[in-house]
Amino acid sequence: MSAESVDRDSHGDDTVEISPSFSPEEWWWYFSGTASRQFKRLFPDVIQRTLNRELWIYSTIAIAVPVSAAIYDGSWLTVGAIFGATFLFGGMIYGESYVIIKTLQEAVETVGRGQYRFRIPEQRADELGDVYRGFEQTAATLDERIEEAEEAKEQAQREQERAEEARAEAEAAKQEAEAVADQLRTRAQEYSRVMDEVADGDLTRRLDTDTDNEAMADIAAAFNEMLDSLSGTVAEASEFADTVASVSEDAAASGQEIRRASDEVSGSMEEIASGAEDQREQVAEASERMNDLSATIEEIASSATEVADTAADAADTGEEARDASERAGEEIASIRENAASAATEVETLDQRIEQIDEIVDLIDGIAEQTNTLALNASIEAARAGEAGEGFAVVADEVKDLAEETQEATDEVESVIAEMREQAAAATDEMDDMEDSVESGADTIEDAMGKLESVVATIEDVNAGVQEIDDATDRQASTTQEVVAMIDSVAAISDETADEAQSVSASAEEQTAATREVTETIQQLSTEADQLSTLLDEMQVSTGGSGATIAATLED
Repeated sequence: MSAESVDRDSHGDDTVEISPSFSPEEWWWYFSGTASRQFKRLFPDVIQRTLNRELWIYSTIAIAVPVSAAIYDGSWLTVGAIFGATFLFGGMIYGESYVIIKTLQEAVETVGRGQYRFRIPEQRADELGDVYRGFEQTAATLDERIEEAEEAKEQAQREQERAEEARAEAEAAKQEAEAVADQLRTRAQEYSRVMDEVADGDLTRRLDTDTDNEAMADIAAAFNEMLDSLSGTVAEASEFADTVASVSEDAAASGQEIRRASDEVSGSMEEIASGAEDQREQVAEASERMNDLSATIEEIASSATEVADTAADAADTGEEARDASERAGEEIASIRENAASAATEVETLDQRIEQIDEIVDLIDGIAEQTNTLALNASIEAARAGEAGEGFAVVADEVKDLAEETQEATDEVESVIAEMREQAAAATDEMDDMEDSVESGADTIEDAMGKLESVVATIEDVNAGVQEIDDATDRQASTTQEVVAMIDSVAAISDETADEAQSVSASAEEQTAATREVTETIQQLSTEADQLSTLLDEMQVSTGGSGATIAATLED
């Protein structure tokens, strides 16, 4: 249908030269148009004036007048010549227009085939030349717009690929964050449950250290070490309280025996004093009683020696108890350090959560930028008109993808907020545990103070018992002297009566001293009972080899 020749312009673009083809019946018009162009090249001014519309009308009138005159005169040859010239002149004008129309038709068909770069060889200076150049410029502009649309489409495809990558990264980050959040949430709930049971008094509970999170594993290990130390301290304190109570009971029993013996001595000496006047008649009976008294004094001396040994042991035990209390205080200090370390680990966990939050903010910023790029792409597609409709669909998909990414980041931020709340709850529980440790430390310090008082009392008891032992020894010696003097009691009855009064007074003093010792031992027993009651609030039981310790702390 048409012949097209392709050449290269100065910019290297493919340009089609428009060259219309004609059928045999159209060659007359092509020949006329060619002749008209040649005339135009030779006589541009004449042709330009002739082609003027007004001049054409006037020329037609001018031709019609001589034709009419020739017909009237009967000169048909002249009429034929005029009509021939007119036909030739009209053919040249119409032929050129026909060639122009064919050229424009070929240019339109070229554009319809998708070739927007073409060149019309005909160079005209009239309105038709302007039409040629305008059509070429319009086609070139359309080609540029299509190229821009293609570039925008490629840019949109690249943006879509980047958005797909961003969505994949966001999805992976979301899944990773959800996995970490689920693991931390489960582990935090388990730790919270175990800590609640420990706070209720079950010291056999332990935190599971088998976790992928290093911070949580360190918290569990530190917490378990603290519980082991606390359980050992409670067990030692309970054993020490039992020992003090046992020693106090033994000392109280010995004091009762001493008191009874002293009462017996006092009664015997009162009988001696009351029977001094009858001593002469009852010398034999007095001798027998003095022998009995000597035996009793020996028993008292032996008992006093045993009490002295027991009091000395109690004093040694008190020193050991004091050392154990100091160790308990050191253990409490270690527990405080472990609690502080656990609180530091929880703070480290909160910092890790902040880092995850920063990553989510970065993803959210990428999604916002992607949304902005999609909006710009939609604007460019709208400018491209119908040629950018496909690109607009891609831009809308990119925008939807960016919105989905933002929704995913919002969900991740919600999960991080829950993690932060759980971390804060864990911190509060650690603070509560630290308060419990402080309360336990105060209780131990109170027990240590009372234990110091008990130790001081035991030392006083030991000193009193030693005095009783010395007094009993002296009493035994005096009794031996009395037995030796019984043989001469008749001669010195008055002296014996005086001596009996003196012995009676000594017996009363001994009874009073024994009563004081007994009261002191009873006070020691009472304080030991108080210490035992205080430690009973920490019920400790050991099973097997003592590897497991269960303790119940009653508030």
